[in-house]
Amino acid sequence: MKPSVHKKHSSTLCILPTALMVEEELKRIARESGLVTGYRVMTFPELMNILSNDFSVKQRQISSIGELLLIKDAADAVLKDADDACLSPIKDSPLFYRSLYKFIRELRQAIIGSKDFEYAVKPVKNKKYSLLASIYSSYEKSLSSLNLTDDIGRQWSILKGLEDYAGLPPSLSNIEKIVIDGFYDLTQIQRKLVKAFIDKGIDRSIIPIYSLENPDA
Repeated sequence: MKPSVHKKHSSTLCILPTALMVEEELKRIARESGLVTGYRVMTFPELMNILSNDFSVKQRQISSIGELLLIKDAADAVLKDADDACLSPIKDSPLFYRSLYKFIRELRQAIIGSKDFEYAVKPVKNKKYSLLASIYSSYEKSLSSLNLTDDIGRQWSILKGLEDYAGLPPSLSNIEKIVIDGFYDLTQIQRKLVKAFIDKGIDRSIIPIYSLENPDA
């Protein structure tokens, strides 16, 4: 065992894009330090799961199928008596509800709630955007009335808990450095999560993958 090497790695929170990369990094650290446990190497979803022990979410989380069904119900309710010609031809496609699901998830991943989206599109006076805003609003209201949350809503709650917490949460109290390695880009939630750790005084190292589309990354 190499105590100095073990301490360096055990006090570092290392975030990688895939479970396979996590496994390979843990093997490398174990060979270097002589110990196989006590390291914080994980993906962002795994980090969220750890943080959920410190910042529990009161609402019951629904599955992706549940999200899709709630979005379908919201769309059907909004479009029932509306002039939805602006949504043609996609509205008649079997992929319509899937497209809405993807659209709303992208907004939520960017931390744009239904009120934010409605405020942003209102000056545009575009019928399609207005309908989309109404559908999104109806979806969020359904979640609230049923005391449910989706996966991204759960992440919002955990992120807010971390941001509002004074210092590091108990589950990561020994962390001194955060390393982000192997990502082409981070979602807005992931960026804010990293920023929350940095704001708490954690040293950081961000190692992006070189991309032909973003050579300055």
